[in-house]
Amino acid sequence: MNTQVYVENLTPIAMSRNLHWGELPNTDRLIEEIPFPIQELPLEIREVVKAIAEAKQVPDVLAYAGIQSSISASCGGLYDVQIDINNTHPITTNFLIICESGDRKTTTDNMASQAINEWQRKQFSIYEEEYRNYQAIKSINRDEIIPEPKLKSLIQGAITPQALIDSLKNHPEIYIASNEGGSFVGSFGMKDQPMNFLSMLNQAWDGSDLKDNTRKNKFQCANNPRATVNLQMQPIVYAEWTGNGQAKGIGTIARCLIARPKSKMGTRFYQEPQSQSPAISSFNHRITQLLDTPRNFEYAYLKPDVLTITPEAKEVWRSFYNSIEQELADELEPIKAWGAKCADNASRLASQFQVFKGQGSEIDTDSMISAIKVMEYFLNEQLRLEQIGELVSKQKMLDWLVKVSQEKGFIIEYEIQQKCPNEFRGKNAVRKEIIDKLIEENYIQINRLDKTYIFVHPELLGAR
Repeated sequence: MNTQVYVENLTPIAMSRNLHWGELPNTDRLIEEIPFPIQELPLEIREVVKAIAEAKQVPDVLAYAGIQSSISASCGGLYDVQIDINNTHPITTNFLIICESGDRKTTTDNMASQAINEWQRKQFSIYEEEYRNYQAIKSINRDEIIPEPKLKSLIQGAITPQALIDSLKNHPEIYIASNEGGSFVGSFGMKDQPMNFLSMLNQAWDGSDLKDNTRKNKFQCANNPRATVNLQMQPIVYAEWTGNGQAKGIGTIARCLIARPKSKMGTRFYQEPQSQSPAISSFNHRITQLLDTPRNFEYAYLKPDVLTITPEAKEVWRSFYNSIEQELADELEPIKAWGAKCADNASRLASQFQVFKGQGSEIDTDSMISAIKVMEYFLNEQLRLEQIGELVSKQKMLDWLVKVSQEKGFIIEYEIQQKCPNEFRGKNAVRKEIIDKLIEENYIQINRLDKTYIFVHPELLGAR
């Protein structure tokens, strides 16, 4: 009998009789969300996070991301941090919070960034007045050479790579913030030049010069920039942004502190608003202080002061660094790109804590311990998100394989490439990784006859 005819006339259970099927694996143990360690934050920051989280009835980490981003944006141009003689880097941080529509992202972010927004409005007013004076002088004496005023434009939303460089040339600090991440992901910069734009964000995080040689007869360079990124986006937007692999592959995701807190919708019963908390007023005052502090420049090149680390704090950091490094080839292997920057981000947070407290230019043990506790939370979140993404992808593929097998008893290998769920088509590496995982876990087997056939575990098809 022709092998093809023979195979196609077998039932799913009969086709798998000659295959050895072990037990189906136990359901993967889900990594659980842990509480955000609000009690581990420095007192001055803890109180304002608590005040905003309670006022808006939102998860602590959503309030924290806005608060910490304001701190990062306000002091990122003032200081760098020195880990050792070969490692001095910026102290700015990137946050990405995944929330549902209706989770009060906008109102929370508005409250957390109130001081920065007011400072920015003030800069616009100053610039308008300076520009009017500039125009008046030029109209009176056209031969007089006077420098054109520059706008200190700190806050940006959706922005193109070219506009990013233009902004940083005028003012070497930038705060890219969006409480509707769809406007960021769907922006012209992300759609038209995604790799270029993401590369520039990575370079800005590192403090590397941003160069643009694509403009006709005009080379542009933003020297030694400092960038803070604070994004909130819905799960579907996050999935789209990370789905094509660019944001992960190029390292942008690895530089972000990401969380997906459980929504509080359904528990946020109406409360009469209270007068603004003194903690929020104090926080806004300190942010304005930091923004107004003169920056150091050397030949128009931003030259931040350097924070050092006390020996005791350095030992705490070293222990954290080594513990993470040890796990990169084991438990943290799925998130090794993110894990490799974990200790770096801890030093950045510790620096921001120290600067905000105004307690000298040496990072103390308390600031470092607080930063590491926060990083342990984000480490758990990163592992949890990675597992969720893997499980969802694996389940979608398995559901499709089961459906096809129930219809005709088997799947031919090329059918997976052509007919599997849309999100896996054209992604050979992703698809192969999922299939290999399903084989390894005994959900499916491959049998090569005249073609390569894939069979699903009989128990998933209703056999016992």
